[in-house]
Amino acid sequence: MKYLVRHKKLVLGVVVILVIAAAGLVVATKKSNSAISAKPTSITAAPSGLIGASAPNANGQIWLLVNSNGHANVQLQTVNSPKPVLAFPVSNTATSVASRFGANVAVGVGTETTGAVVFYSTVSLRELATTPVSGPVVAVVTGGASDYYALVRSGKVASVDVIDAAHRVVSTIPLPSGTLSIAVSADGNTIYGLQDDGTVSVVDVPSSHLTQSFATSSGATQIALSPDGTTLYELKGTSVSENVGVIDLATKAQEYVLPAPASCVALQVSPSGSSLFDVVGNPQYGNIQVFSTAK
Repeated sequence: MKYLVRHKKLVLGVVVILVIAAAGLVVATKKSNSAISAKPTSITAAPSGLIGASAPNANGQIWLLVNSNGHANVQLQTVNSPKPVLAFPVSNTATSVASRFGANVAVGVGTETTGAVVFYSTVSLRELATTPVSGPVVAVVTGGASDYYALVRSGKVASVDVIDAAHRVVSTIPLPSGTLSIAVSADGNTIYGLQDDGTVSVVDVPSSHLTQSFATSSGATQIALSPDGTTLYELKGTSVSENVGVIDLATKAQEYVLPAPASCVALQVSPSGSSLFDVVGNPQYGNIQVFSTAK
């Protein structure tokens, strides 16, 4: 009788596995969900009040958006050097920063109902142009040869305004409701949008069409894309306990998890793809922590 019971359990187990396999479901393993025991390769002190950061350049320089006591500014800082290279004031309604190093810095601004992207010269630090967009700016990122992509959100209604080198909005691409964060491919043809339920939507820029979507972890707040477009990094958790899921875009599966510091406000990938920049900011302190992306 004991043998029959064990035999029935074994058969049921095999049937369950076959059903899961036939349905094409991905079963997460402990390995794919456990954070790798990794320490940052460097930690650089930064201003308190950090609320955003651009992607870094090959020399480890990164533009930081700071809002301390109601006064906002943008600072250029080099990893491993706590002293800013330069700084200039921006609007207190600034929400994000992005840059094409050697060309310009773009600062997204947003009130409750309106928004714009303000461009500054990286040489003179003077304002070059202000581009009104279709609503409050949540984030600005670069993509393609010269374009900027502004994530605009009013309530839960979201879209991306594409801004060209002449500082003109050339298209507005609708995104799913509740989009929190975007990442754009190096060629500018694909937008990845993270929604507040953990779904990632993939949008073809030339056609403005949603081509696919896939589920990720709940509690995700930001995404960043590797330069070769093969890996998506997803910041998730709470302000006290956070980590970064590493997603293979070929399989749409989380491969492994990297640790992340508390109060992480921005996630960026180095141009080589070998390092992840975790930007930490709160009213008391700020820093930049760099982690290797290697498994």
